[in-house]
Parts: sequence; C-alpha cells; structure tokens
Amino acid sequence: MLGDYHALVSRRYAGDYDACVILADLDTAIERADLTVRQRQALTLVFRQDLSQVDTAQQLGVSKQTVNRLVNVALTKIARVYEAWSRRGEGYALSGEREAE
Repeated sequence: MLGDYHALVSRRYAGDYDACVILADLDTAIERADLTVRQRQALTLVFRQDLSQVDTAQQLGVSKQTVNRLVNVALTKIARVYEAWSRRGEGYALSGEREAE
C-alpha cells in the first residue's frame, strides 16, 4: 500500500471514500507498528516524499543498505499489524484466507 501512497492520496482528493479508509488504516497501522524514529523517517522520505533510497541515505546520513534495512524492518512491522487485524477479523484477510472459508 505504501508503494501506492501517492495514487491513494490522489484518489482521496478525487472523492474516493475507499482511498480515505485505506489511508486512515495505513496511518493507524504505522502508529501501532512500534517503529523507531529512523524507521519512520526512512518510510516518510521513501514513500511519502518519493525519494530514492540513495537520496534518503544522504538525507539521513547513513548508507543505502541501512535505508533498505530500515524500510524492510518497518514494512515487516506494519504487516504484522495488518496480520493481527486479520486474525481478529477486523476487516482484513491474509492471502488465501477468504478462499478457505
């Protein structure tokens, strides 16, 4: 979803209610993911400000590999929030879960 962030924002401003809900859920998932400050900064620069990992690394004063690691760990933590919501039946299903029902 973060990869589609700008498209979702555009759809939201075009009146797409579903995009609003997806973005609100994404913000909530990010808040609940227990990200470090650096992970949040990396996500913001890469996905919201649309910087490359090289440019993000320069902004943060770290290597591109560090940015890659920060982003991947952050995405894993966010995915865990969605997985928890799915297990509790809070509107999300893991791949293959709905077919099995």
